[in-house]
Amino acid sequence: MAVDDTYTLPPAKTMDDINKVTAFIRARALPLRNATPYGSDEAPAFQALLDLTAAMEGSAGGLVDRGEDPVMLHFYLVVAARQWREHADFLPEWGHV
Repeated sequence: MAVDDTYTLPPAKTMDDINKVTAFIRARALPLRNATPYGSDEAPAFQALLDLTAAMEGSAGGLVDRGEDPVMLHFYLVVAARQWREHADFLPEWGHV
């Protein structure tokens, strides 16, 4: 009996995949950033998360435009999103990436 031990790669991530996770992170981090007092230690941390999310989204767009898979950027974004894994809008597939 022949054994097929070839590995099939999962489908490439799309900008839709990236946009879903970035929108999820923004929807959580933006209100927190907006609610923190000016000059607090928390405001820059939330802004940094928002800035990194935007940078990763832009980088993913560049990869997709060149025909490359933004799978690693998607993974990094999902790692951040997992901090809210108990939230009702957290997508189950993000728990298995």
